[in-house]
Amino acid sequence: MDQKKRLRELHCFRTLSEEVIEELSQAGRVSVYSKNTTIIRAREKVREIYFAISGKVIIYNLTRHGQRKIIFVLGSGVLINENVIKYAYSTLIF
Repeated sequence: MDQKKRLRELHCFRTLSEEVIEELSQAGRVSVYSKNTTIIRAREKVREIYFAISGKVIIYNLTRHGQRKIIFVLGSGVLINENVIKYAYSTLIF
């Protein structure tokens, strides 16, 4: 699927101009992750912004006994790591 079309699928990008969508598609990339792939680890410094275009994302912590403690289950079209915005990094991954 065309990267610009994928961006248009995200609710937060639907009202953006074609020019802005073009710039975003040039600056970012679409990555596909298999089920159960760890994308970001706790306390890891991240320089990208991640959006879930489709599927679900589970955000969890591990207990000291190694069990998952689910914090959020996110669906498609959402920003996964909004905390990166305060660091003002510029790389995008869609």
